[in-house]
Amino acid sequence: MSKHLCELQARKTTLVKEARSLTDPAASKKRDLTDEEVSAFDALRTRIDASSVAIGREAALIADENR
Repeated sequence: MSKHLCELQARKTTLVKEARSLTDPAASKKRDLTDEEVSAFDALRTRIDASSVAIGREAALIADENR
């Protein structure tokens, strides 16, 4: 696996953990997210989605190089 792909996956994992740190406390208290938490979560989701796209691109390039 390429170093760049590993870095992208690690970045995504960190972002997912950050998103979890917003949702888990609210879930454990059986409450909805606050407006601030929703905004932070939405921003993280945008970054997670961008990371997923970057991972897909890198994986495609690696596959092409291996052919």
